Amino acid sequence: TWSSDVCSSDLGLEAYSFVQERTNLQGASTELVVDDSGSVANGNALGQVQQVVGEFDSQNPEILVGNVGQTIPMHADQFLSFSNSAKGTPFGSADLYGDTSQALSKLAENSKNSSQTKGNVVIVTNGNSLGNVTGLSNTAKQQGSKVFVVNVERNGTSPQVVTDLKTLANNTGGKFWSASSANINQVAKNVKATATPQENNIPPVDEWPIRLSGFMTLFAGLGILASRKKLMYGKSIKGE
Repeated sequence: TWSSDVCSSDLGLEAYSFVQERTNLQGASTELVVDDSGSVANGNALGQVQQVVGEFDSQNPEILVGNVGQTIPMHADQFLSFSNSAKGTPFGSADLYGDTSQALSKLAENSKNSSQTKGNVVIVTNGNSLGNVTGLSNTAKQQGSKVFVVNVERNGTSPQVVTDLKTLANNTGGKFWSASSANINQVAKNVKATATPQENNIPPVDEWPIRLSGFMTLFAGLGILASRKKLMYGKSIKGE
């Protein structure tokens, strides 16, 4: 049998779900490129990489992990257990150029299919080369994406590689951080705050009619439910 109680409740819940879904789609999307190559196994590098990625757990963006010469996609909340497993042990090489190119492509595709901005790429490495940073920089600028780079602790990092990483970040409007055991806590928090600023979660003006419609449907559903309950209560008082 049809129940107006169930119907109006469902209306309200569906409206709330719709608004929440639209909210989650807003703001700049973020792709992380994570170096899990053999050099990350040295010293404190892995722990620092894990700490930076861990700051993104609540947002849980996709990350591209470079390990044993291949790219392994996952989400941020999966990285800690993966990198502590035998399969995820830092080893081999990481194609950071290919991974970053893939991340930029994903952001470009996402922006075509939603109201998201062009988004940001966060690269976490420990002094490994990204190859043709000029090409990456040009691609990022053309699509309006920023590249943020975190270089975690490593002895003997090539000065030229550090210069290239800084150049990529600066040329795309991003930022470069040099992390160490002394500053990793603050760096990790700054990366998350800078690469995914809170104001990016404010929907664009043309989204507000959609939001308003969703909320109106929600309140209408709740109003119908309240009216129905009041009517049923009145009938019970009269003994009907």
